[in-house]
Amino acid sequence: MATIPPPVNLMPLTPPPIPADLLNSTPPPIPEEWIPPIKMWYLACEDGSFALIPENELIANGFDEDSYVWSEETGWEKGENSSELNYLLGEPFVSCDQYEF
Repeated sequence: MATIPPPVNLMPLTPPPIPADLLNSTPPPIPEEWIPPIKMWYLACEDGSFALIPENELIANGFDEDSYVWSEETGWEKGENSSELNYLLGEPFVSCDQYEF
């Protein structure tokens, strides 16, 4: 019968400090061709009008699960039913602060 070696007491891995030259450097600009175009949406307003709003500004302009939005690709959709915009209504960003190290 084989013997099992005793467990090894491993210290948790701690990454090295971030080099100062990396912290103080400015990254190069992102090439224009790598940046996808921002999709535009019509957001239905409470007074019955429509506002043409870039996708990245929908939340700031009141978009929520009860809002109605329109694009040529989707037609009219209620916010809660929009599979394309559900990421805007999902869980908030999870910070590393919630994890115990």
